[in-house]
Amino acid sequence: MKKIFIVLMSIIFLISNHNYADCSYEINKAKIEIKKKNYTSAKNILEKSIDSADNTNSLAEIYFLIAQCAETSDEVNKYYKKILNLKENNYIYKAKLALAKNYFCSSDYSKSKKYLNQILKNPISQIADSKEALYWSGQNCFALKDYNKCIDYLKEYLEMGNENTKIELALFNIGTSYFKLKNFSSALHHFQNLKNSNINKNFSSNLLYMMGLSHEKLSQFDKAIVSYKEVINQYPYSDERFLAESQLVNLAEKGIYTSSINMPEINTDFDKKYIVQLSAFLDKEKAEKSKAEFRQKGYDIFIYEKIVKGKNYFAVGLGPYKTKTEAQYIQNKLKKNSISSFIYKKP
Repeated sequence: MKKIFIVLMSIIFLISNHNYADCSYEINKAKIEIKKKNYTSAKNILEKSIDSADNTNSLAEIYFLIAQCAETSDEVNKYYKKILNLKENNYIYKAKLALAKNYFCSSDYSKSKKYLNQILKNPISQIADSKEALYWSGQNCFALKDYNKCIDYLKEYLEMGNENTKIELALFNIGTSYFKLKNFSSALHHFQNLKNSNINKNFSSNLLYMMGLSHEKLSQFDKAIVSYKEVINQYPYSDERFLAESQLVNLAEKGIYTSSINMPEINTDFDKKYIVQLSAFLDKEKAEKSKAEFRQKGYDIFIYEKIVKGKNYFAVGLGPYKTKTEAQYIQNKLKKNSISSFIYKKP
C-alpha cells in the first residue's frame, strides 16, 4: 500500500512538473515570437498555454504578454485588468503602469491618474517601476494642468531617471509648468539648463520660443528678441517661427523692438515655400543620420520640423525653392537615381 502511495505521488509530481515545464517552454517560445514581431503567432501560443499555468505568476505573465500582442486598446486593457483580478502576483504594478500609460495616450487622464495614484500609494522603494510611475504621473498632471504636482513628480523623477528623452521632456515640462504658474525666473532657469545640456534634441524651436517669452515676461527685451530671432533663423519651417514673428511685431508696436538694438539679422529667404522631402522621423538623431547619408552622396540636405496629426517630425529635404516647377525638376532628378521623394509646401 505504501509503495502504491509513493508511486501515485511520484506520478502527480511528474505531471505537475511536466505542466510547469510545458508552460515555461511555451512562454519562452512566445517571447521569441514577440521579439520577431510575430504577434499573432505569439498570441496563439500564449492562449493555448493559459490552462497549463500552474501558479498565479505564470498566469499573470501570460496575460501580460498577450496584452503586448493584442490589436486594439480595449483588448490590451482587458488583459491587464485580468492581472489585477488575480491574487497577489509579480505583475500587478506593471499592469497598473501599463493601464495608466494606455489611458494617458488615449487622453483619458482621469483613469490614468487613478492607476498612477494606486501605484504611488506605496513607498517608492518598494516599486520596481518607480521611475516610470513618477515620470507618467508628472506628464499626467501636466496634461491636467496641475502644474505644482507636475513639478514635484518630475523633479523626483530627475533624481533617479536615466533616459535622455524622458529627462529632456521632464525638464521642458517643468519649465513650462513654472511659466504657467507665472514663476518666470524658475521657468527660464530650467529652459536654460535644458538648452545647455547635451540632451536637447527634440524641443529646440519650442525651447527657444519659451525662453523668449520668459525673457519678455521678465522685461529682458533684448534677450527676448535674440531668442525670437534664433527661432526664425534656425527653424524657419517650424510652427514656432510664426509665433516668434508675431511676438517681434508686438514688441515693435510697443516701441521696444527698434533698429537701435544691435541684433543679428533675420534670414529673409521666406518666399521659398517648396521643399523636396526625402524622409521624416520622430527621432531627431535618426534625421541627422539620414542627413549625413544623403550628404555623403553629394546632396545639400537640411532638416526641418513639421507637425502631423499632433506629432512633431524631423524631416530631411532639399531646397527650399521659390516655385513648384523648381521642386519638381529636383524631384525628377532624384527619381532617376532611384530616390523617392515628395514635394512639401510650407505654410
